[in-house]
Amino acid sequence: MKKQEKDNYLTISEFSRISEIKRKALIFYDNTGVFSPKYTAPNGYRYYTHDQIYVIAVVNLLKELGMPLSEIKEYTANISPENAISLLKEQERNLVSKIEELQSIQDMLGMKLQKLEEGVSARVDGVQIQYFKKVPIFISDPFLADRKSIPDDIWLNFYTKCKQNHVSFGYPEGYLI
Repeated sequence: MKKQEKDNYLTISEFSRISEIKRKALIFYDNTGVFSPKYTAPNGYRYYTHDQIYVIAVVNLLKELGMPLSEIKEYTANISPENAISLLKEQERNLVSKIEELQSIQDMLGMKLQKLEEGVSARVDGVQIQYFKKVPIFISDPFLADRKSIPDDIWLNFYTKCKQNHVSFGYPEGYLI
């Protein structure tokens, strides 16, 4: 490669510094075919171009989202605006789903914490009457039993119904008499 051509390329160390991807990771990506330099010299030196910074940023983003390297490799092998749009839309849907799941977990955690704090400060020396705002409840099939002898099929049906209706497990259970 001529000196003038070399000035248009970035060495692996320069590319690593700019892209904030470790040099070893770039070598690994090259060896596995996930992301390769634009030019590899006969002496094995790897050279990258400035336009590859966008591609490695997308590779890194997909990796952070938990996409397997085999799928990232497939994406980089068939890179096109249409493929990028399709892939990023799919990843966005996955991320929204994960965020909703984490929000549900956070809500459950907050509710459990609130119930524990209420329990610790509750008076146990008499009957209390409390008023609550109206909230929806999720009800299982009716059964005749005490808590220790609830038939397994009642629990199984109830939790299946919860899952089908996207109701998280772990909310307080109670009885209607």
